Amino acid sequence: MTILESNDIARLEDSAHEWIIIDILRDQFPTEHTGETHTVKDIKIEFILENDKLTPKRVYYPKDQFKRQQILQTFQSYTNKRRKQIAQAKKTLGL
Repeated sequence: MTILESNDIARLEDSAHEWIIIDILRDQFPTEHTGETHTVKDIKIEFILENDKLTPKRVYYPKDQFKRQQILQTFQSYTNKRRKQIAQAKKTLGL
């Protein structure tokens, strides 16, 4: 497994058959549920329970269905979204 991108929020890994986006802040928590989509793409997701709702901690994208550029954009989008969530939480807590 090779790390393609990494920052303080998430990591993008390249494995043999899939791209994996890992939320490194949530990855330490046990997986509560796993799920898959079979609509347009076959994506597998591992969830944790956070604030009484299932929240993704790892998402697996099949390489034969997603190009590298798509995954890099998805990773960047995920990272930006999480940064906004964290900033909002800090603001709410007065930090």
